[in-house]
Amino acid sequence: MLFTNFLPRGLVAAALISSVAGYAVDIEKRALVTIGVRHMSRAEADATEAAGGLLVNIGGSGSQSQGGQLGNGKYVTTNTLAFAYEPWHALVQADGSAFADAKKVWVPEHVMLNGQKIYTHGNEFQVSRYVKACGGDPATTIRMHVISTNPQFLIPDASVTTENPFAIKVKKAVKGMDQLPYTDIDMSTWHNILNPEMANKNEDTQDRHVD
Repeated sequence: MLFTNFLPRGLVAAALISSVAGYAVDIEKRALVTIGVRHMSRAEADATEAAGGLLVNIGGSGSQSQGGQLGNGKYVTTNTLAFAYEPWHALVQADGSAFADAKKVWVPEHVMLNGQKIYTHGNEFQVSRYVKACGGDPATTIRMHVISTNPQFLIPDASVTTENPFAIKVKKAVKGMDQLPYTDIDMSTWHNILNPEMANKNEDTQDRHVD
């Protein structure tokens, strides 16, 4: 509430403008923003729509929850043309403010943990250890990596199925790349990355400690 009766006339307009601007920014922060693209089979597209836009896993090269480079969770790419092995495609959105505040970690293939060189990719246990060593929680921290020139990130299962703290929403899938708006997001510009120096790198030579 603005108590403009107690302000000099010259400051009333400025106060009102500031209030409106602040309100607009608050609305923008709470708006859904596109964070990437999900490529999927027809069966997954149907299941996703039936689930009200939640990310689901029912099989297929683009929908695995286990065995991927970044561990267990839902895989999303930030470039429309990357990892496009399935015929159906959908934009993935999230609450802009919640996703911006989410902790994020680059996961190189090779890292140093407690004095040992570790190969992380495809190993949920080692990826989780590295996330912890960087100060993140494996259950909620977004994991990122670029393979060749193909960017991808993983949203842990607990953050899209049970709790969904980022309000992840998959838009209705379309068949054919020509039906999907082109998306190319630079993950290195995202907020709250715990190890920004590891952007697009395959090895972390810093010896990090983890219990």
